[in-house]
Amino acid sequence: MRLDDDVRWRAVTTRDTAFDGVFYYAVETVGPYCKPSCGSRTPRRENVVYLDTLTEAETAGHRPCRWCRPEALDACPTDQIAETGRAPHDYRGRSHSMTHATYESPVGRLILVVDGGQVVRLALPGDPSSDMGDPGSCGILEEALGQLGEYFAGARYQFDLPISPRGTEFQRGVWDALVRIPYARTATYSDIASMVGHPKAARAVGQANNRNPIPVVIPCHRVIGSGGALVGYRGGLEVKQRLLELERTYA
Repeated sequence: MRLDDDVRWRAVTTRDTAFDGVFYYAVETVGPYCKPSCGSRTPRRENVVYLDTLTEAETAGHRPCRWCRPEALDACPTDQIAETGRAPHDYRGRSHSMTHATYESPVGRLILVVDGGQVVRLALPGDPSSDMGDPGSCGILEEALGQLGEYFAGARYQFDLPISPRGTEFQRGVWDALVRIPYARTATYSDIASMVGHPKAARAVGQANNRNPIPVVIPCHRVIGSGGALVGYRGGLEVKQRLLELERTYA
């Protein structure tokens, strides 16, 4: 069901957490999109646009608010909203099985994170070390460490691991496209935008690329600027250059 704009505006002005994940709003004059409970200054109503999904927000070119981090939410189905305009509060799960292990690679120390039997994160050197669970060992971690070793030795061109990157529908679509870039080849942000069916969303693709939680395994380092420049990489351009050079060496 589609919410009435008056209901949405009331949720924004009262910062109602019940609607977090139900809809989002953006301020046309500024750019970021937020969840209803965002603690930032309440915008003028005439400047607000409402967005039903994160995909809609990102394809429109809006970036996530750095204060309320709306992209971290799992969507709450709108068919669960009562006709009174209220939404259920407890729809976000919490994990208790997260564990991690480190791998000393040619580009620095990498941290692999597994949750629920799937790889959910690979932290590059310099990445924040929070939300990784406890150090440990399990079959998936051992397999992932082994495949990383093969990759850096030039013996593996593609990873074969159970992965569960956490992101919006649009972000996951971009990450799926990244996996299809062949080893030692590159693609532009515009190429990826066309691959995911949003040819005008190159900027949103760049944002999704930068938020890839499992780099190397999901090869965001293979995405370059339209002129061939090595633009933007969370691990730093030196790491991106070394990964591309490694692949060209072994291709």
